[in-house]
Amino acid sequence: GMESRPVTDPRLQKMLLPDKELIAGAAEASRDFALACPTGAKLVNKKRVWGGARQDDSTDEKRPKKEDASSSTYTVKALPTLQTVVGKVDSGKPVETFWLLLNDRETDRVLEAFSQMETVLLSLLRKAPSAEDVLAEKGLQCLRELRRASVQEEEPSPYNKLLALLRDEFSGGPKSAFWNRIISDAELHKGLISCEETEESEVGEADAVAFLRLGAATPPPVAAAALVDDDEEFDDLE
Repeated sequence: GMESRPVTDPRLQKMLLPDKELIAGAAEASRDFALACPTGAKLVNKKRVWGGARQDDSTDEKRPKKEDASSSTYTVKALPTLQTVVGKVDSGKPVETFWLLLNDRETDRVLEAFSQMETVLLSLLRKAPSAEDVLAEKGLQCLRELRRASVQEEEPSPYNKLLALLRDEFSGGPKSAFWNRIISDAELHKGLISCEETEESEVGEADAVAFLRLGAATPPPVAAAALVDDDEEFDDLE
C-alpha cells in the first residue's frame, strides 16, 4: 500500500503557513494608510519666510486661508531671528564679543567696539610677562581682528593711531620683543592701514610698511595726515 507521509512538526508548520490574523490586520492597516495618504492629492509648494520677509496673516489678502483641518495646505510661521546681545568687549572672549558688538543690527557701535577692543588688547599686552606668553598671543590676536575690522568698516584712523601708540611703547627697551612679533606677524607686518586697503586712508602703501621700521621716530608726514582727527579736518575747511 501507499506509504503514509510523515507528520510535519507543528512548530515548523506554524512558521511555514501564513498567519490569518496577521494578514487580516495588515490589510486593515493598508486601507487606513491609503485613506490618509491618497496618491492623487495635489502637491502644494510650501515656502518658509524668514526674518524681515515675514508677512502678517491679518494683512495678507492675497493668500487664501484654509479652515479645513484635513486640508493638505498649511501656513508656515516665521521663526524668530535670534541675536546675542553684547554690552561690551569681554576680556575673557574678546574676539567673539568684539564681532558681536561690531555687528549689532540695532545700533551703529563700530567705533565703540574699536575703542573697547583697544582697551582690552593694551591690557593684555601690558600684563604679559613675555612676548611668548599666552596673554601676549591673545593680545596680538585681538590686534589682528581689529585691523581686519578697520579695513572692513573703512575706519583706518583708530587702528593707525593705536599702532603708533604700540610702536612708542613697545619698540624699545625691555618690551621690544613684543614689537618684533608685530612686525614679523603674517598679517600685522603690513603696518598702517594704507590707501590700497581703503580709500579712507591717506597713507601710501610704502609708508605704511616703513612706519614699522622707524622705531620710536616721528611718524612720516603722510601717515600723520591720516591720523588727524576728523574735527581738525573740519576746522581747516572753515
